[in-house]
Amino acid sequence: RKLCAMLGAKVMISFQWDNWSEVLQWGEKLAALCEQYDLLNQSWPAPHGIAALAAVYYRTGKDERGDYYANMAEQAVSEPDPRHESLIAQIRMEQGRLEEAREIYQRIASQYPSYEQPQIQARLTELAARLADEALYDELAPTALALTEHALIASALNLGDRGAGRAPVTA
Repeated sequence: RKLCAMLGAKVMISFQWDNWSEVLQWGEKLAALCEQYDLLNQSWPAPHGIAALAAVYYRTGKDERGDYYANMAEQAVSEPDPRHESLIAQIRMEQGRLEEAREIYQRIASQYPSYEQPQIQARLTELAARLADEALYDELAPTALALTEHALIASALNLGDRGAGRAPVTA
């Protein structure tokens, strides 16, 4: 399980740095390991790594491979929770199914109001822009920006507090 978790984290970092060759290399190894030992639903970062692998395949025009890995990532967690729903929404965005992604993010925002609020609001704002919903974009953008700024400030304060031995600030 730890190896799957570590590989999942490695794939996610490679994806965030746009290093697609490493995403493909390590993502395929992650998928094979998780399939072989049925570990995907037991090591949480792994589904995000598989979703990143699917995203790279979608972005390179290999939709069939993307669908295969998207399905694998979606089935990683059987019980709905905000992490799982957010993962599915990200996959829907990669698939170009923007309305579905927006519905999922709206459901997360209403059912789990404290779950990664800055990221959820940023995604909803991005979707409003991509769907050319100017009125919704104008409504969401200031809130998303304020939440993101608040989260960044809290994060910076936490870095300083940890170094000084103080308790972290919550966003």
